[in-house]
Formats: sequence, structure tokens, C-alpha cells
Amino acid sequence: MVTKYGLRVLAAHFDNTWNSTIATENIHNMLDKLGVDLFTIVVDNKEYDDIYRSFFKAGVKDLETPTDIGLATTLYKAAEKIWHQIHDRRPLLPHRRRGAIGWIYMDGKYIESVQKEFGTYKLKTFPNLWLKDFLRWMIFGGIKKVRPLYYMDYDKEAAKRC
Repeated sequence: MVTKYGLRVLAAHFDNTWNSTIATENIHNMLDKLGVDLFTIVVDNKEYDDIYRSFFKAGVKDLETPTDIGLATTLYKAAEKIWHQIHDRRPLLPHRRRGAIGWIYMDGKYIESVQKEFGTYKLKTFPNLWLKDFLRWMIFGGIKKVRPLYYMDYDKEAAKRC
């Protein structure tokens, strides 16, 4: 939708190397068709597999945290280049997993501590989200979050039919 309004878009992709070839081709085909550039952070496959193995060994409930953190950091790094982040979330819809505050608060220290205790690889290519970087982006970085779906008519059932 934003390309229809003439906005210049930079898509962001956190590549944990688990994409299929078809998925990667689909990303590039869609962006080529829309004329959208792509910002990608690729993490080393062995390092990322080791991070996930660490989370399994740690027995934590939030196994998807490395993906969440990697994606969030990728989005902030992309937004730093253009100064705006476009979110696709509608108001009044759940946008976070529900749970105790300890289950939803995550930052770079959390990833690092699990990896240090249970992993065998050092974090070298993983885009970790450090509190200092998060604060820099949010307070001093001038990144503005734009949520265009807040201003558009949206019919969930019609979207499902598309």
C-alpha cells in the first residue's frame, strides 16, 4: 500500500539462513515488482544454529527470542538509514505474545547470557539488540514509527479472501 502512495520503501530482512530457495526468490520477485530496495542482515548459519541449540539446552519458554531480537535489530538498523519505520499492525489487535513481564522483556544481554552458558560459538554475526543501541535509536536516532493501517479501512474477512 505504501508504494501506491508514492513513498520510497526500504524492506528489511533478517536472514537466519533457514529460508528455502523459493522463499528467497519470492522476496526478490516481489520487491523487484514493487521497485523496493532490500536491506538484509545475514547471520552465519553455524552460529545461528548454535544459538538455537543453546536456547533448547537452557530450557527457556521463549525459544523464538533469537529470531525476535534479530528481526528487531535488523528493522532498527534499516530504519536508521531512512528515519522511519512502517508497522503493519492494526490498533486494538494483539501485537505481542501475552505472558508475564519476565517472558516478554528481552535484550542483548539475555541472548548473550544464554549463549555464553549453553553455546559453543561466540556471537559474531548475530544482530544482537543492546540496550544502549535501542535507547540511541529511540531517543536520539530520530526514528519515527508510522502505522498507516491505523488510518485505512481494513476488513479482516476480505483480506483473508485475497
